[in-house]
Amino acid sequence: VSVYPNPAKDRVTISVTGAVLEEVEILNSVGAVIYKGQADKGQAAHEINVSSYANGHYLIRAKTDGGTISKGFDIMK
Repeated sequence: VSVYPNPAKDRVTISVTGAVLEEVEILNSVGAVIYKGQADKGQAAHEINVSSYANGHYLIRAKTDGGTISKGFDIMK
C-alpha cells in the first residue's frame, strides 16, 4: 500500500498493488474516524481532499478485497 504525497498538503492518494480498494477511512491522532468514503468500483487508488484537516499525523485504513490495510501519513501545510 502507498500513501502519497507524504507529507500531504491538499490531497492524499492511497493506492494498493494486487488488490481492489472498497472503502477508505482516515483516523485522527485519537482514533476518531474523520473521513469515510467508498472507492470507485474496481479501482486500486483513491484520492482524498485533506485541505480542511489540521497539521498532524493521521492513519489511513483501507478495506480491500483481500483484507484491511492501515498506513500512517502526515499533513503539513
